[in-house]
Amino acid sequence: MNQKYIPVLPLEIAFYEINDKGYDPLKVIRDFWANYHINDCYDNIELVIEKYKYVVEVPNVFDANKKHTFFLDLLRLLVAYYQVHSHAIKLDDIGFSCFKVSEHYKEDLKITKRIHDFFGPAVNLP
Repeated sequence: MNQKYIPVLPLEIAFYEINDKGYDPLKVIRDFWANYHINDCYDNIELVIEKYKYVVEVPNVFDANKKHTFFLDLLRLLVAYYQVHSHAIKLDDIGFSCFKVSEHYKEDLKITKRIHDFFGPAVNLP
């Protein structure tokens, strides 16, 4: 294998995993939400946007590895959701205990709604 393709190999593998015997997109979805809170998703995505927008370096190798793992897991989640969509798998019948919404998150939703209502819809963002 050409050495220049090694960094993208984990990304490719995430797409090919759907062909593994016993692949279950619902398990992938459950596992993702059991390991990551929605705020973790926001923080990780925000950090990557800042890195590319402002060329901010990731502070250390451990953090960089955590971010890499998160984004591979996020890619697997997106592939799993696409599999659920394309095969018309019902999510409604599945109980996701990991989706319990905390009071803190409910408060955050109320605050973001008030901000949205005050400023109106964000339509022309870059």
